[in-house]
Amino acid sequence: MSILDKPRSIPHKHLLAIIIILVFVAGVITGLVIYDLFLAKPYVPPVKYPPPVIGIIRLYGYMLDDTDRELYVNSISYALHNNSIVAVVLRINSPGGYASIVEDVYYSLKILKASKPVIAVVEGLAASGGYYVALGSDYILAEPSSFVGNIGVIVYAPYIIIPSESILESGPYKLSGFSVKEFPFIVREAFNNFVKALKESRGDKLKVNINDVITGKLYLSTQAVKMGLIDDLGSFLDALRLAAESAKVTRYVIVDITNIISKRLNITSTGMTLWNNKTSLDMNYLSNIHKEPISVYYLSPYYIKAHNYVNLTEQYVPPPPYYYPTPQPIEFPLNLSRAIVVDSSHNNAFNPVLLNTFFGMIISHGYKVIMIDKTLNLTYILSKRPKALIIFTPLTKYSPNEIKAIKEYVNIGGKLLLIYDPAIAFATYINDIAQEFGLYFANGYLYDLNENYGIYRNIVITNFVSSPLTEGVNKLVLFTSTHVYASHGLALTSNSTVLSLTEEAGVYTPIVMEKDVIAIGDMTFMLDPFCGIADNKKFIENLVYYLVS
Repeated sequence: MSILDKPRSIPHKHLLAIIIILVFVAGVITGLVIYDLFLAKPYVPPVKYPPPVIGIIRLYGYMLDDTDRELYVNSISYALHNNSIVAVVLRINSPGGYASIVEDVYYSLKILKASKPVIAVVEGLAASGGYYVALGSDYILAEPSSFVGNIGVIVYAPYIIIPSESILESGPYKLSGFSVKEFPFIVREAFNNFVKALKESRGDKLKVNINDVITGKLYLSTQAVKMGLIDDLGSFLDALRLAAESAKVTRYVIVDITNIISKRLNITSTGMTLWNNKTSLDMNYLSNIHKEPISVYYLSPYYIKAHNYVNLTEQYVPPPPYYYPTPQPIEFPLNLSRAIVVDSSHNNAFNPVLLNTFFGMIISHGYKVIMIDKTLNLTYILSKRPKALIIFTPLTKYSPNEIKAIKEYVNIGGKLLLIYDPAIAFATYINDIAQEFGLYFANGYLYDLNENYGIYRNIVITNFVSSPLTEGVNKLVLFTSTHVYASHGLALTSNSTVLSLTEEAGVYTPIVMEKDVIAIGDMTFMLDPFCGIADNKKFIENLVYYLVS
């Protein structure tokens, strides 16, 4: 064997140096991996692309929880801090979502557009919070058949809390955090935030009165352009062209920022997933992901199952808090001459727990309040001549014999109070009775954009016909009420009031009286605590006195 064939041994000092270098390199790599996996979040180091770059942020679906917030806010932050990105195109197909997340994205976009151009393009839908977010851009495009608008807010009311002796609190609102009577003004304040963003973003671009576009309507993009809600019609490619022109570049690379953030931070957007699966939301799901005492949404109600989208040929059965009370047992023979009978034999939807003031006033006059159910014969009960009969919104039909008995009861001097609430059901079954006395409840509800209590369908009434029922009453506040057709109205709305189904403005009569029959197109204003607003309680006092006098 020649000397050339002999294996060479590595000197110990060289081997030790090599080992040290390998250990050092391995340590550096391990440190970078640990940093990337654990320490780098939520910051994502910008990927270096050949400049210039136009970044794409895809806002598809709902904005509901922290996965959506993290995805969109981090995408905007990435675009802001990456110097290679010269402009951003925001692709929107969204019905909106939770107010806090929508506002976070909107304000983040405002910061971004102060640094580089942001062009929004609506690809199907920018409703409510989806449009709110678009207002954070420099320029809004929309495909011609897309829908834009639905400006407004949805706020779910707080529960009425019954205190417990085992849990003591320091103040009357400590458990709930809010006054139920003041709740409509919380809705108005949240709504005003949206309107403020609209004014700041569109300003002189709006071509119509702002009051014309804040009613909650959705507009086809062709309409939205004419109204100034968006800037022009166009597609994603048009948005890219505008972004490039705004950034003064002719050659550029397109990068999907949403995809980068989703992969690098391992974020799966809940809202995008639900949207892609064509999932409508329900209140149980929303209440589980949001634990705030009041949930505020800039969200199109079409995508929430809690709302009453009912087949017009069907009678809607309401969920709680309206329920069918269980009447107390009645022993016969019974003297009903000092009793006010409340019908609950036709699934009448009302909550006696919230009628404390009304029922309490009746009882304080020395009368009883007796609720009757299906086990009792309404015709027989009326033959006993109770002082008055009260019928709240019925959900089942009255028989011809029952209607005949009610009519005969009134003809011989009995008093009848019909109370219908359009927020509960259609007026079909109560109108079977009302029309016998020349009365008719309108379907739909009244609203007034100019004079209201907090929100548009809490109408304020200040015009009254002189009557024992209206004595001392200067102002009533009704909550989702309706018009009653009659020859004699007692309470008259302002001429700016609109009936929702006809969409016509005019003077309406939600409270009327024909001889000994009183018809009222709202129940909520009689409930606790709403009866304590304006002169509602005074009207109830007058009503009770009339019934028992």
